[in-house]
Amino acid sequence: MRYKERLVFLFIGAWFLCSFIGVYIYRILSTVDQQQQQTRIVFHRRDPGLGRQSGLTALRLWSRLVAHNETASRLTEEFLEEAMVSNRSKAVDLELIGELWKRFRSEFQGLESPILPRKLGIDELISWGHFVEYVKDMVSEPDEVIEEPEDINPVVVEYEDYSEPPYRALSKDILDLLLKITREMKEVRVPRNDLGERLNIHHTHKRKTEHVLPAWRRLQNHMRRHQLYSSTDPALDEVLHNLRIQPITGLEIKPDSGTQNKLFFRLKDGSRTLAKPKRMPIDIETPPERYQFDDFEKFYAEVASFHLDRIMGFNRVPPVVSRYINLTSEVRKFASYELEKTFYKSLEGDICFFGICEQFCDTPFAVCGTPDLIPVSMAFYLPSRTKVGRLSWENPWKQSYCRYERAPWEGDDLYCHRYVLSDDFFHRTRRLLDIIDMAVFDFIQGNLDRHHYHSFEVFQNDSDIFLYDNGRAFARAYRDDFGILMPLTQCCMIRFSTLERLLGLYLDRVSLGDKLRISLEDEIVRPLLAKRHLRAVNRRLVLVLEAVYDCITAADGDYKKVIRDDGY
Repeated sequence: MRYKERLVFLFIGAWFLCSFIGVYIYRILSTVDQQQQQTRIVFHRRDPGLGRQSGLTALRLWSRLVAHNETASRLTEEFLEEAMVSNRSKAVDLELIGELWKRFRSEFQGLESPILPRKLGIDELISWGHFVEYVKDMVSEPDEVIEEPEDINPVVVEYEDYSEPPYRALSKDILDLLLKITREMKEVRVPRNDLGERLNIHHTHKRKTEHVLPAWRRLQNHMRRHQLYSSTDPALDEVLHNLRIQPITGLEIKPDSGTQNKLFFRLKDGSRTLAKPKRMPIDIETPPERYQFDDFEKFYAEVASFHLDRIMGFNRVPPVVSRYINLTSEVRKFASYELEKTFYKSLEGDICFFGICEQFCDTPFAVCGTPDLIPVSMAFYLPSRTKVGRLSWENPWKQSYCRYERAPWEGDDLYCHRYVLSDDFFHRTRRLLDIIDMAVFDFIQGNLDRHHYHSFEVFQNDSDIFLYDNGRAFARAYRDDFGILMPLTQCCMIRFSTLERLLGLYLDRVSLGDKLRISLEDEIVRPLLAKRHLRAVNRRLVLVLEAVYDCITAADGDYKKVIRDDGY
C-alpha cells in the first residue's frame, strides 16, 4: 500500500510540475509575440549619427564593425531582395520581418568585430526596432515619411567634393615667383642628409631576428634621429590596424597626465595606448568668446592631426586612430576602485563616467556612451622615458596662458632676432627650421596649444622633433590665428623642402582639404571633421604661401635669406 501511495503522489507531483512549466513557457511566448505585434521604433535621444534612416545606418555601422565581412554584405542583400519580393503590395509583414531577424541574428553569432574584439550578438548593436525600420525603409513607397518625435533633431554632417575649393586662390604673380625660386634652388640643391641611426631600443642588431617582434616594437626600432617614422614602413600599417582591433587587457589612470580625461590602455600584443574619449559632437564649434585655453580636447582632432601630418609629409605626429570602446566591458572591467567610483548611469540609461584628472574631471564634465559604446582616439605610445629618455622643449612662441599678460613675442616684431637668433643653439642645429615647420602645421590645423615640443634624449639636441597632444586643434574653422604663424613671419625663414611640399599640395588637382577627407574615410568612426574645417585647411595653405611671399618682398627679392636648404 505504501508503495502504491508513493507512486500516486509522485504522479500527481509530476503532473503539477509539468503544468507549471507549460504555463510558464506559454506566457513567455505570448509576451514575445505581443511585443513583436506592438513593435514601434524608438529613437535614442543621444544616439549620434543614426538620423532618420536609423536602421540602414545601424546596418552600415555593423558592416564596418565586421570589416566589410562577406557574410554581412551577402545577408544584407539577400534580406533586402526577399523583403522586396515578399512584399509586392508594399505592406510590411511583421511576421516576415521576424523571420528575417531570426536569420540575421543566427548568421551573425560568433563574428569577430574589429571595434569590439570579442564575440558578440548583433542585438548588442542593432535593436529589433532598428531592423524593422530598415526593412520598412526598403519596402515603403518613396513618398512615405516616417515621422520622428519633435524634440529630436539629429545632426548629420555630410562630406562634399573639394576638388574645386571655394576659397581665395593664390595670385598668379605670387605663384609664378615661388615656382621660379623652387626651380632655381633645385639646380643647386644641397644633397639630402642621411636619416641618421635607428633608435633600435629592442636590440635587434640582426635583420633576421626582427620579424619575431610585434609590430609596435618594430615601429619603435625604426624611429631615427631625423625621422619619427616612414610612411612606407609596413610596421606602421600593422600598428594602425592593431590599434583598431587589439583586445584591451589592462587600464591605467595617471592623475597627473593633464587637465583632460585620459585612459591608458594595455593591448593584447603588449603595446600601450593613450585614449581620449569623445566629449562633444564634431559639428560643435568652440564659441569665439570662450577662453581659448579653457576648452575641451577633441578626440577627432587627435585623429585628424595625424592624417594631416602624414599628408603634409612631416611624419612627426605619433600614429593615432579612431575606435569604439565599451565602457562596461573594456573600461569599468579594469578600473581601479577610485576610477570605478566615477561611473554612473544617466536618466537615458547610458553608462557615464567623469574620470580622474586635474581639471575637467567632475560630474559636469562626464562622458557617456550610447548606451555604453563611445568613440575614442587611440594613440600609439612612444618608447618609455626610462629606455630612451624624452626631452621636452619650451616653444619660444608659446601662447600666454595668463589672462592678464601678453606673451613676450606679441607686439615685438624683432623678437626672433633679439631672443631666438641670438641663441647659439639655433645656429648649430636644425631646430629653428623645425619650429617654423611646426608653426606652419599648427596654423593650418588651428592649434593654439603648442606650448612644448619633444625629442628623444638618446639622439641629443640635433634631431627631429615630434608633436603629440593635438586635441585642441580644429576648434574654430572661421578664424585664422596668425599668432601661431609668428615663427615664420617674424624670422622670415622657411625650409626649402617645406615650401616644396606646400606648393605641391596647392598645385595638386586634389586639394589639401579633399586629401584629408579621403584619408579620414579609412577611419572606423566617421565622419570625423565637419566640412568647414576641410575648407579652412585649404584657405590657410594659401595664407602660408602668401606669408612666404611677403617675407621675400621684405628682403628686396633676395629669396636666399628666406628659403633655407639644410638638406632635410
